Amino acid sequence: MNNRINNVQSRIPICTQWIHPPHGHFKMNFDASFISKSETIGIRIVLRDSFGMCRGVRLIPSRSHSAEEAEGLAALSAIKWALELGYSAITFEGDAQLIISSLNSSNCNIGWRTKAYITDAINLTSSFTLCSFSFCSRTANSVADALASMAKALSTEITAADPPSFVYDLLSKDSSHVITASAVPV
Repeated sequence: MNNRINNVQSRIPICTQWIHPPHGHFKMNFDASFISKSETIGIRIVLRDSFGMCRGVRLIPSRSHSAEEAEGLAALSAIKWALELGYSAITFEGDAQLIISSLNSSNCNIGWRTKAYITDAINLTSSFTLCSFSFCSRTANSVADALASMAKALSTEITAADPPSFVYDLLSKDSSHVITASAVPV
């Protein structure tokens, strides 16, 4: 049974700072950057626990035909990594509102390539006990966003338990917030 939480309403609230997931849960923030001239993309995924501690980062260089498609591939990549790691209760958060809306509702107007990624992503979510998708502003997704140029410049995928040192300040700033998912009004 698929227990995705449908958090898309007629007006999606915009989260402007990173919010800790509920105790015992994990959150993956994902992002993609796209260079249209070369169709080069960089996917960044940041895994954090309910204390805000970074538990891993994944940087994936790839190719795409559009920014929308790149963000769809980033969402799918995050879901696949969470399954690889064996997580059962997880929140996925990204700053591409159309992608998040597509993951929460099948009624979105997206390109056919992106639709294929979203369909695969939704099908994989049945493997989770609890899975949700939420939209956040770029400022709330700052750690994944900061890894942009690094991922695009890579020739192979990198997965690391520790984040690069240049994002320590962003992680620390995020972790100092006392807002938790249970404190967010619905």
